Amino acid sequence: MAIVIALVLLQLIVVGMVLAGSRDQAMGVHRAESLRTLYAADAGLEMALRELAQNADEDGDGTIGSISADNSTTTGPLLLGSRISTVLAPASPTAGEIVSGSVATQASRRLRAAYIVPPPGGGGSGGVGLAMDCFTLSSAPANLASVPWSGAPTASGPAEYINFVNASSGASRFWNNGPASRYGVRLSGKINIPQAGSWVFTLGSDDGSRLLIDGVQVINHDGAHSYSTRTGTASLTSGEHDIQVLFFENAGNHGLTLAWRGPGVPTTVIIPPDAMSLSAAPSPEFPPLAVSGTVAIWGDNSASAAFIDGFDGALGPYGGTNILSNRLLLATNATANQSIQMSNLAQIRGSAQVGPGGNPSTAIALWSGSQITGGSAARTRQLAVHRPLEPFVTMPATEGTRTYTSSMTINTNRRFQDLNVWGNSTVVTIVGDVSILCEGNFSIGDRVAFELAAGATLRLFIRGDANLYTDAAINMNTGDPSRCWVHLLGNSRRVQLTDRAKLVAHVRNPRGGLEMSGTSSPGSELFGTFHGTSLVMSDKARLHADVSLLEPGPSGGGGGGGGGVVTVPTWALEP
Repeated sequence: MAIVIALVLLQLIVVGMVLAGSRDQAMGVHRAESLRTLYAADAGLEMALRELAQNADEDGDGTIGSISADNSTTTGPLLLGSRISTVLAPASPTAGEIVSGSVATQASRRLRAAYIVPPPGGGGSGGVGLAMDCFTLSSAPANLASVPWSGAPTASGPAEYINFVNASSGASRFWNNGPASRYGVRLSGKINIPQAGSWVFTLGSDDGSRLLIDGVQVINHDGAHSYSTRTGTASLTSGEHDIQVLFFENAGNHGLTLAWRGPGVPTTVIIPPDAMSLSAAPSPEFPPLAVSGTVAIWGDNSASAAFIDGFDGALGPYGGTNILSNRLLLATNATANQSIQMSNLAQIRGSAQVGPGGNPSTAIALWSGSQITGGSAARTRQLAVHRPLEPFVTMPATEGTRTYTSSMTINTNRRFQDLNVWGNSTVVTIVGDVSILCEGNFSIGDRVAFELAAGATLRLFIRGDANLYTDAAINMNTGDPSRCWVHLLGNSRRVQLTDRAKLVAHVRNPRGGLEMSGTSSPGSELFGTFHGTSLVMSDKARLHADVSLLEPGPSGGGGGGGGGVVTVPTWALEP
């Protein structure tokens, strides 16, 4: 009996060993197949990103960013024994998400990645707009040759487009801190021609001006004269071309405008900002926060006291790993004592500059634990914060003063005297490329949200004040400031954010200031850039400066473009 029991036990042990070996072999096969499906899913993701980078449907399935084996978007190629499938979910023409999956007999894996594609033009290789160099002259100029173009400019800065309507130069100087007369301006960069063909350009100026494209003179409107226009024609290929506009002012009124018409643009219109881009990105000259006057940041002595930090808008919204404390630059032309004042634990989490010849140790006053983490210095030249730009599109007739208290959609350009939007959780949805002009004030509050639909852009032109109260929010649903611009057109006007209001935008108030407050944590917040005369922050207000607009992006070009380089800000392996 003992022998029988021993034999049975031995048999069980042998069977167990065989079963264990089979199980280990099956587990090994499963692990290997799981790894192969991961490699296949990653390959599908890389192929989809390549199509996006090349802007080409390389596999011929009819969709850029979708990969297939048989010209159909429903089935993918077979790789390493796994069937690949990719799904493209664009949130806008230049950003979205790719989900790449692979399926084999015993395993499947999925990868999810957000992507950003640099758009053609409108950000070009070095940022939005044209580089503006300004020259103060000691004597009255008679022509463009009177300006020392090869010398060092008095001031430099960006200009989003060229539509400086004719006005009194004494009342509206071309750039802050600049002279009322006797100066020259050079605007240079890239212009993106949407279609090849013959293009007619119209250059208006008071006094003289000249337009050059690819170094060739297209329009010569030189000499001292009142405001008038002159046209010129150039045969151009599609894509980017070098552009330069030279302009001088002697005395009296001044103005400078540039328009075009050509294939796909049947009537003469001001050249839009998305056709302009910098040739390079001289980021020290074009800081995201440019103030021609004073800066005051008053904290509240708490751990969440008012502060300024940065993020890279080309990599996605502010937050997570996209929070920067070493690339932010706030600069002012001011040099007087205490031009920058900070107190009660307020912080600039980056660097600060005062005007040329200024002494940072006296021009900057830090009290009660406030600090500038990246240090301070004096600038080598002034900031050119240019005079207000008029809308680049023709605006409709005014609708008068309007007050809305319920949700609505805006999909066309609108013009108001005053625009007020109130009401608990009212949502204004912007569809398409929309410009809104307020001849008076723009005010929203009570948790009102302006949200941008997929691919939409919003430009607010406001002659009065811009007020965001009590949890109001503009463009928070995208987190992308390049899709929203706020232009204040009047003198001594302000952009005001209070009580947890949030604004995701590039703000330009050449003749006025930005005021931010809020006692909750966080207080009001601006995500973007600001150029104006003054900046005041208090309590728990926060300014998150987008460093991508005027700095090199991931490709070494501008935040808005980069020669086909696709950025992948987030990547995740799904369970």
